[in-house]
Amino acid sequence: MLKSANDRIATGEARLDRYPDNIRFTRGAPGVTNDAGNSKTINGIAVSPGVAVGRPCFYHAREAEESASSGHGSGDQQKSFLTVHRLLNEQLDRAIKRVTDENDSESAAIFSAHKMILDEIGADVINNISLHEISAATAIEQCFRKYADFFRFMDDGYLRERANDFDELRQLLINLLCSRHAYLACREYSGCVPGECALGNSHILVAGELTASTVIRIHEHTRGIVSSHCGINSHAAVIARSLRLPVVSGIDDVGNLIHPGDNLLVDGDHGYLVINPDESQIAAADERITIWQRPLEVVEPIDDFRVYANVDLAQDVARLNQVRADGIGLYRTEYELLARDEPMDEEEQYELYAAVIEKMQGKPVYFRLFDLGSDKSTPWLDHGEEANPALGCRGARLLLERPELMRDQVRALARVSRRSPVNMIYPMITSLEQLLKLQAIVSDAISGLRETRISQGIMFEVPSACEDADELFAVIDFGRVGSNDLLQYLFACDRDSDEYDMQLLGNDPAIWRLLRRLVESARRAGKPLEVCGALADRTEFIPRLIDLGINAVSTHCDNVAAARKAALQRLRSR
Repeated sequence: MLKSANDRIATGEARLDRYPDNIRFTRGAPGVTNDAGNSKTINGIAVSPGVAVGRPCFYHAREAEESASSGHGSGDQQKSFLTVHRLLNEQLDRAIKRVTDENDSESAAIFSAHKMILDEIGADVINNISLHEISAATAIEQCFRKYADFFRFMDDGYLRERANDFDELRQLLINLLCSRHAYLACREYSGCVPGECALGNSHILVAGELTASTVIRIHEHTRGIVSSHCGINSHAAVIARSLRLPVVSGIDDVGNLIHPGDNLLVDGDHGYLVINPDESQIAAADERITIWQRPLEVVEPIDDFRVYANVDLAQDVARLNQVRADGIGLYRTEYELLARDEPMDEEEQYELYAAVIEKMQGKPVYFRLFDLGSDKSTPWLDHGEEANPALGCRGARLLLERPELMRDQVRALARVSRRSPVNMIYPMITSLEQLLKLQAIVSDAISGLRETRISQGIMFEVPSACEDADELFAVIDFGRVGSNDLLQYLFACDRDSDEYDMQLLGNDPAIWRLLRRLVESARRAGKPLEVCGALADRTEFIPRLIDLGINAVSTHCDNVAAARKAALQRLRSR
């Protein structure tokens, strides 16, 4: 009987027993093939620590969309369809060959049937594009849905199941045609959704410019990343470190430098890439791979200094609890949207946030409202391009422009607050007037809900907000310093740049004078002020924060133990 092929092609749910990795590196007994000749070491920039080995997987951001939208006439649309039709046929051919070599006749029959369906309906798609003058995407949707609905209402159970085959092929073609999903390509396969791997391989992601929306979606099979550009303090780098993904950046033209048949070793501790490492090189790196995979260190909570952990996705809560963090200091909720590559309605958000609150078992959770824009954007947002996105419509500005994004979110949070108190943070606030407009939208959105328990705070990450601290503290319940962006805007230094020196900027007296004024404003208002970002992630700054009067920070899970150690040492020396 034919059955669903979702776990076999291009959806990332392929089973390892169906698709064994041709090049699989295992600690202690690595298997290496140097198809491209002798090994070659290339120096780059260490962005995220750790060591990883694997085969290259090339990230293609929007090439599929460019191909699909090359023209609007029926002829152009037919060419676009024929292109993706050919790509999917080639993928099915490779899948058939692979499972045939493994003597898996059942899977071979599935893929062969899919090729027959694809060829049969392909002619209908071409005719519909010409006859009705519609786009390739519309023709695919109409033709495949028509056949799926035909089978779905049949009496025979076996035939009813065939509707799924049409649905799967339709989605695969649409994914290849549109930029709704970027796609991955390796030596054997093209068209996987980021974060998934049809062949089940452990791989090294190869990308040009690495963005936050890319990293948040790729970690399932990715063991490391090499890129041409990724700022050490960019959002992408922050996420990679929280996911414990080694990253080396600063390697020019990396996509052409690496060939599909190569094997890679990424050293995120020292900032270099080895193409086609030999066995001795992998053996030398083996110990550090092992160290990176050890369990997280745990230091028990302390009374006089709270260390929260940052969370990008709800699934990160388990690691946060492993290190005994005092709570979630910054839940970057926008990454849930970037990971799904689609918006969430109120009910979806309510269920997600309620599950997080439940897992925290009474510990505080600080939910930052969607901080989208700049390098945290996505095609469905339809935000458009900006000359300087970091200074453009992001954070609070975008929420004011797209209030519908915020309404569903705050209603979900308000409903969750009936179960446990919720701390809600407004991102990228620049002025009191801006905050009051956002608070008005929130009040209107939750006006019909009773018995809600929401504390409201802001991110102090724009210098103008810091100058208005007294006025802002009068209308908020708490403040949170976003030190990465505050340093960026204070010193007019792009955090995405490889030249951004966090240690140098973090030691500049100007930032500490600004922090001192914020602490004094918070003290006058009787409101708490906490620090997250780079100044909380680097343990050398913890004693200075304590001396300044800061008694709570939020950092990534791996750093909770180190932050507590630094705090204990300072508190005991007083």
